[in-house]
Amino acid sequence: MPKIGICMLLSCALLTGSTLATPTIIVTQTSGYHSGNGGEYTLVPDAACAALTGQVGPFQSFCVEATEFAIPGSTYDVQIGTEAIAGGANNGPAGPGGGDPLDARTAYLYASFQAGALSGYDYTPGTGRSNSAGALQDVIWYLEDETARTWSAGSLQDTFYTAAQNAVDSGRWTGWGNVRVLNLYGAGHAGDLQYRHQDMLVTIPAPGALVLCGLGAALAGWFRRRHAL
Repeated sequence: MPKIGICMLLSCALLTGSTLATPTIIVTQTSGYHSGNGGEYTLVPDAACAALTGQVGPFQSFCVEATEFAIPGSTYDVQIGTEAIAGGANNGPAGPGGGDPLDARTAYLYASFQAGALSGYDYTPGTGRSNSAGALQDVIWYLEDETARTWSAGSLQDTFYTAAQNAVDSGRWTGWGNVRVLNLYGAGHAGDLQYRHQDMLVTIPAPGALVLCGLGAALAGWFRRRHAL
């Protein structure tokens, strides 16, 4: 068999093995990045999660639910979708999975944040970033029907909300783009609603890039294991 064929088969086998494992993340919070129980969380994906999301290292995320919790330092099983499942409030229609569908405006804000392009957001660790994270979390919870709108005109929250609303109203942003929801479950209990925890945000690459990323992560893991033998 030609070498290229062997490599392709090996890559497929490795990717299959990686994605069969239950994806997990470690949830942490760092001073200067969050505000109270909301704001930025740092998520550390394992290889299986990285293969599905394209996030191969720590990344920042926000909570979708206001009344569910994730304990910093804990490891959670994750499933990836477009809905917050069985948690918090849902004052609108349920999605196909029975949960609360992600709001397109939330997706716009998170995609902009991840790109480092959210106007008004202070990305420098410290008080400014904590305040920005708290303001963005307030808006996300409002958009996801979790909390009431309490901010005033001209506030940072108002800046974020207006930007998201304008993006959707103008048609510059439609749907979820490359933003998805990570549904968190207690370790070993993926999909079991009795072990539901928080829902958090993640960006994924385009489908073709996602496959390549998964292959790359699987091959890197195989070479590390081979080198260790």
